[in-house]
Amino acid sequence: MPVDLKAYCQRLGLDWGCQLDEGGQPVLDAEADEQLSSSFANVGLAVGDSGNSVGSGTLFVTTRRIVWVAAAAGDSSSSSGSSLSCSYRQISMHAVSRDAEAFGRPCVYIQLDEGSEHGMAAADEGEEEEEEELTAELRLVPAEEAAVEAIFSKLCECSALNPDSDVEDEAGAQLFFDEAEVLAGLPDEQRAAVLAARAEGALGLGDGEEDDLDELMADDPDRFEDDEEGEEAGTAGGAANGTQQ
Repeated sequence: MPVDLKAYCQRLGLDWGCQLDEGGQPVLDAEADEQLSSSFANVGLAVGDSGNSVGSGTLFVTTRRIVWVAAAAGDSSSSSGSSLSCSYRQISMHAVSRDAEAFGRPCVYIQLDEGSEHGMAAADEGEEEEEEELTAELRLVPAEEAAVEAIFSKLCECSALNPDSDVEDEAGAQLFFDEAEVLAGLPDEQRAAVLAARAEGALGLGDGEEDDLDELMADDPDRFEDDEEGEEAGTAGGAANGTQQ
């Protein structure tokens, strides 16, 4: 079915109608230090899980995004002047697809992250109904099959320059887990010092406040043991009451 590329881009938060220079190449963002890594001619674009063809054009792979620009006027298979831009952080997965049942030709499959900060833009109910079958999937289909691997390789290379914040958070969580294992292997005195430093940070103690806490503990070393004894007594009393019943 015919694809309204502009509506599709608006629904998914993609850039449509990218600014091009006189040579038909995308204007690069100098402030973001964007550079053109490679370009591939005669690359078809298909959208949605069923692979609805948008047409043929030129794919530009930069250090910050991928840009697909439709072929010039005269190519009836594409809309003149149409273009699509997608940042690497909007891509949740990309892979080489050679499954003939999934798509008729070898291609680079791209799954977009609808939950990202660039994700689903607001749309009218009518637009949602019109586009509901077009899922957040792209396929880059070069005319020459050998170009599939080259495109995929460039995407991997440039996406590595744009790490996703969620991935960084997961790496940090894994590091914390590994750190706990390391702490378990420290000598008792060193482990106690590290844990005390963490406790101080958690309590938000400033200069001098730590000394106040030590002084308080010295004056009343059993200050925090009363509650524990009360809890034990309450537990014992509850158990006794339960036995009587």
